[in-house]
Amino acid sequence: MAEEERSPEERPEAPEGEELAVSSPAETPVEGEEVLSAEETGEESPEKLMQALEREEEPEEGVPEEEGPAESEARPSWWGTLFLLAGIFLCLGGISAAGLTLWKLAHGPVRVSSAPPERASVSKSVSSSTLPVPLVKTEFSLVLKHFLIPLETEGGAPVFIKASVVLYFEDQREVQRAKRIERVLRGLIYDTFRNIPFYYWRSPEGVTKIREALLRVFRARAPEGLVPKEIDVRGYILK
Repeated sequence: MAEEERSPEERPEAPEGEELAVSSPAETPVEGEEVLSAEETGEESPEKLMQALEREEEPEEGVPEEEGPAESEARPSWWGTLFLLAGIFLCLGGISAAGLTLWKLAHGPVRVSSAPPERASVSKSVSSSTLPVPLVKTEFSLVLKHFLIPLETEGGAPVFIKASVVLYFEDQREVQRAKRIERVLRGLIYDTFRNIPFYYWRSPEGVTKIREALLRVFRARAPEGLVPKEIDVRGYILK
């Protein structure tokens, strides 16, 4: 080395008010070496680095941002819209059909009464009039039931007739007299039925003839002269 290093004691002191600049060996350039700038070394300054980062954070104009999965899921698909419209139309159709059914039930066809109008008007005028109601004639009768008459058909087969007789009298006194001799009256009726052929019971005309025959018997052989004014005969064939 050209010069020997000075000892600390031999180093010159800085004048008052001034400080000595002490540089480290790394910071002090060596003779013969050139000091390179930041551009020549390829290193960027902090200000340029900050500007570059800001440019990267800002989105470029004209380039749309990518949608996230939440935004893409939020948009309804075409099929979903179609199904929604179809459901709305079906609901409206069901409501319309229900309303039409209720309207038909409420305004159904008016049923015309089967009775003729003349009859209806006559009944209305009679019911509203003040005409006196005719008295119902009281019937004085005695009913004799459970006559079982054994007969034979034309072919000789046995058959039974179950019959009942109603005797009509003039007043209640005659009915009371008939009740006292009911057993005698039943015997007279039973003997008359036994002598009537079976085929008379097969038709209403034959039953009418039986009634007339029984009335003739009462007029001829009535006990205690008790002759009914009318007789009704009802019977059917037992099979």
